Amino acid sequence: MRLRLLVFGSLALNLFLLVVLVSGLSRSGSPISDKLSGKAGEGDPGGHLAPDNGIRGALSPASDTLRKDSPSAAIDALTGLEALGFPELVSRLRDAGVPEATVVDIVVGRLDREMKREWKASIDPPDLEWWKADVDERLGALVARDIQLFQRERRKRLNGLLGAGWDLDDAGWQGFEPLYGKVLTALPPEKAGKIRAIEGQFAKQMAALAFDGDAAARAVGEVVAARHREEKRKALEAVLNPREYEAYQLRFSELARSMRRDLTNFNATSDEFAAIFKIREPVEREIDREHSGLDDGSVRARKDLRRRAADEIRRALGDERYQEYEFNLDPVFRSAREFAAKIGEAEDKAMSLYEIGGWAQLERRRIEGDASLDELSRRSALAETRRRLEQFLQQILSPDARRRSREMGVDFLDSLPR
Repeated sequence: MRLRLLVFGSLALNLFLLVVLVSGLSRSGSPISDKLSGKAGEGDPGGHLAPDNGIRGALSPASDTLRKDSPSAAIDALTGLEALGFPELVSRLRDAGVPEATVVDIVVGRLDREMKREWKASIDPPDLEWWKADVDERLGALVARDIQLFQRERRKRLNGLLGAGWDLDDAGWQGFEPLYGKVLTALPPEKAGKIRAIEGQFAKQMAALAFDGDAAARAVGEVVAARHREEKRKALEAVLNPREYEAYQLRFSELARSMRRDLTNFNATSDEFAAIFKIREPVEREIDREHSGLDDGSVRARKDLRRRAADEIRRALGDERYQEYEFNLDPVFRSAREFAAKIGEAEDKAMSLYEIGGWAQLERRRIEGDASLDELSRRSALAETRRRLEQFLQQILSPDARRRSREMGVDFLDSLPR
């Protein structure tokens, strides 16, 4: 009994060391790794699960009976695991008495590595128009499709190798958003891998932050988030040259994503989007570095920096185009435009909706923030605001639009940002 505990206790450590040793020797082309080379793929129909290097372990079950009463024999049985095809790998591990959970970990880990290589080799990223408002939605649809296909094939292979009921949680399989555009798809694999590692680290850091506490906790969270954003920028700059960094930022930075959301109806050209981004990006970076706090000095500095950026954007776009840009940055204007489109009203009604929407939003905030009102008074005041808003809507909207609004259950006041 103690002997079996010794075997199992040392198995995981020895297995890890052996895999690292064999992998390192295989890459170095040493004489020892040459002794392990041979024919691969037996027991693996189609050969698609076999390692690319075609190596098999020197130890063969047919010629070397496993002696479970000897620790060295059990360890020897695991020599060259990286060289085996998947069916033989599973059989060898189980014959050696490896716990099933460890068998699953080993097989899944190796299959994931190989399927990732297959996936990266097969992907053909589209050259999406990064300045368009719907590009993130389109990219998300492509990613969702690829994840679904990947998961289906992965599950099929693992069920065949390990049997039904191995019950692996696939929830962690995310992060397949492909790098797209000529500059980024031309990156060497090692550079692309470093980018993904930086993204993964940033995602973990942001996930650990909490923004749902009191004002003080949220303020601390914003400062920490700003620091993480700057750390991510510096890490990317250390990996990418200026042209690559700009291409990445225009497609995947938080600012670019935010701009695409905010400018949904602005319909920016690529030149307009890039011009606005190049003005705003250094401003947002300076804010993250120097003025991310909620103290009065930081608040004033942010307003001043963003005001100067707005002046530059006005000069770059011209007065008429800038006015449209500015309207699209206002959440109330976006809500008004979306409401008009949803109920089939003409787009020229959006400005009138915007004006009364601004009034309704201010009234709601005033009522909800009035500490002197009890709950009954507050509800009564909000109902009066809604009644007056409905009167305005009757003057602005056509009868058909009002009817569609009622049928669809669309409420303009509720659609306004809080």
